[in-house]
Amino acid sequence: MVVDCHFKMLHEEFGYPRLANSDHSTVMNNSVWDILNGTLLKVGENGEVLRALLGSEVLTRAQIKEIYPNGYENPGWPHTHRSNEHERPFWQLMTFFDCSRIPVIVKMTDLIR
Repeated sequence: MVVDCHFKMLHEEFGYPRLANSDHSTVMNNSVWDILNGTLLKVGENGEVLRALLGSEVLTRAQIKEIYPNGYENPGWPHTHRSNEHERPFWQLMTFFDCSRIPVIVKMTDLIR
């Protein structure tokens, strides 16, 4: 429901195309949006990228290794969970409301690509 509210606001207030969220598999609690690469990441111990999405595309292990050969190092965690000013901008998506933004990020990435 929260995701649908985000989509409705983007369409009615900002003129984006009407978007629908039929795929809830993109919701990954405690994930990272690597803004520089446009990827949504589920990161495990020692920065190992367990799952990565580029828009709605699920990246293969080979694609993940190409982008993150040494895993993902969150540049600000645990001191900050968001940074747009860092050389590697990111958002840590941890709460219920953060996770409801993930389908929006996925759809917007697809539109940009």
